Amino acid sequence: CSENNAFPIKMGDNPFVNYINDLLAKNRVVIFSKTWCPYCYKAKDLFKDMLVPFHEVVLDTMGDKGCKIQEALEEMTQQKTVPNIFINSNHIGGYTSLYQAQQTGRLCDIFAGVAASYNYDLIIIGGGS
Repeated sequence: CSENNAFPIKMGDNPFVNYINDLLAKNRVVIFSKTWCPYCYKAKDLFKDMLVPFHEVVLDTMGDKGCKIQEALEEMTQQKTVPNIFINSNHIGGYTSLYQAQQTGRLCDIFAGVAASYNYDLIIIGGGS
């Protein structure tokens, strides 16, 4: 990826910002990752253990497009590293922020919006008499 960020990215003016915003609108959990990143694997494992589906964008498999997406992410979030995690279109940060939110119970609060949007049927088998 080039380090040339001569022109600041304006929301809505950049196709990569638009791509990111579109992903965030369509997916409750989005992880921007790289194949070599151990913290990316930890973040994905945390979501898998919680049975939370996520959409992953693996930046280092996308060539120049991945570099441009990472530049747009940095402009949007001021975060240069991966994983770069969003829940309900809100920027969470990296793995450390995600893990701390899980340990303090704040992650459950963040997901409250996710769970509230699902409509579940409750079936009770056996009355226990």
